[in-house]
Amino acid sequence: MSRKGHKALFAGCPIERDSWLQFLGNCGFEQFKVEKDEVTQKEYMIFVLPL
Repeated sequence: MSRKGHKALFAGCPIERDSWLQFLGNCGFEQFKVEKDEVTQKEYMIFVLPL
C-alpha cells in the first residue's frame, strides 16, 4: 500500500470489544479517536497504522 502512495491504514472497532482492541494494538495500530454512531449510539475506537 505504501508503494501506491497510501500513508496510513485505519480500522474501527466497537469500544466494548476489549479483545479486538487489544489485538489491533498488538498488530501495531495506534488509538486515534472515539466516534459515536448517531443512529445506534454505539461508540467505536478508531485506530491508525502509519505505513
